[in-house]
Amino acid sequence: MMVGCTDKGAGTPEDTFPYYPQRTQMKEDGQYYAPEGVEFPASLWQTPASERYEALDRGEIKAYFIQSVDDTKVFCYVGLPDGASAEDPVPAVVLVHGALGTAFYDWVRAWNDRGYAAVAMDTEGRMPKTDTSTYNAVYETSVMPHGPANASFTDCTKPIGEQWVYHALASVIASASFLKSFAGVDSSRMGITGVSYGGSLIRKEATGYGLVYITEEAMRQRGDSFKGKTVIVSGSGNVAIYACEKAQSLGAKVVAMYDSDGYVYDGKGIDINLMRQIKEEERGRIKEYAERVKDAVYTEGCKGIWSITCDVALPCATQNEIDAESAELLVKNGVKYVAEGANMPSTLEAIEVFRRAKTVFLPAKAANAGGVATSALEMAQSSGRLFWASEKVDKKLKEIMVNIYSNIDAAAKKYGFDGDYVMGANIAGFEKIADAMMAQGVV
Repeated sequence: MMVGCTDKGAGTPEDTFPYYPQRTQMKEDGQYYAPEGVEFPASLWQTPASERYEALDRGEIKAYFIQSVDDTKVFCYVGLPDGASAEDPVPAVVLVHGALGTAFYDWVRAWNDRGYAAVAMDTEGRMPKTDTSTYNAVYETSVMPHGPANASFTDCTKPIGEQWVYHALASVIASASFLKSFAGVDSSRMGITGVSYGGSLIRKEATGYGLVYITEEAMRQRGDSFKGKTVIVSGSGNVAIYACEKAQSLGAKVVAMYDSDGYVYDGKGIDINLMRQIKEEERGRIKEYAERVKDAVYTEGCKGIWSITCDVALPCATQNEIDAESAELLVKNGVKYVAEGANMPSTLEAIEVFRRAKTVFLPAKAANAGGVATSALEMAQSSGRLFWASEKVDKKLKEIMVNIYSNIDAAAKKYGFDGDYVMGANIAGFEKIADAMMAQGVV
């Protein structure tokens, strides 16, 4: 890998923009090197000396300073998931932040939650502040001897040992070596990623979380809440699993879910951790849930799930899964709220049933917007080379979904369709497009 130009004598042409190193030589291993070559100390590939820094510990995620090149020390966070051990080692990820950042403990935690060991290091002579969370640009100069800050390659005429990029790469190498030293890490299964690769926390959960947030707001406006509600969630993919998770966190009891083979009923409430294990980790079938949970019942076929008495129905599986007959059953059994997590899961006939019954019905074009909304938040982070903590993304997602409800509710009331959110969503969408066209001089 090329880490920078060493100096003018290393071959940088006079007329070349000097900020960027020149790829003038490729070695047999396919990697670019500076013309005179750059070598890192062999010690970087060995377990570095380390010092704990308890003041920045974040629960099970521990803070360290580790030895890098010369006398420099690099700040990093290390975390291992529960159960990782020498007898049962886990894969690992090396996490490299983008500009205007430092080591992110939230990022380590996100990978730990998915079963990976992780290290997040600083590459710019910084460390997180001790009095706040660590997302975005919340950092200070390291209290330990450190390498240079990011100079955007403007220091490329300096000796290689004084260039930021040299020290940044050394930090990454030393951190990877440090992570390998932990007994619960499988060093043969390690990868690397970074903020600058793009992505956002909560993206996987976004559609399901957003579905529950907009439903919660509809409830709140009626003096109601999820607390104590019985909920049916169709499906068992991302949308269904995380809608179930969020609804339960708000005090609801989700009693039924399904996959394409059939549905499972658990009157005590779905064990979402077990369901996630079966569907996301083991890639199993939902009937396996009933095999592992006493008193849970599995039924072949999917349509029967809508015959279960519930307060809230969240269809999160597929198009047209609720027909008029199923809608009539839901209404007969007292359903109060129906919110669509899938794309058009209710037929037109079913929607008419909910309308006539005055059931609070939140259509997909509004209710499942959380995924797209969080993709926009992802773009905002990537464009700004930022990394937001999961709590921050989740908060913004909730704000967006609450605002969507407010817009469709206001539109419905404005045009005489109070409580009809199908009309409200359509009108609000048309008005938004019309306003944009008018602003750009179409009329």
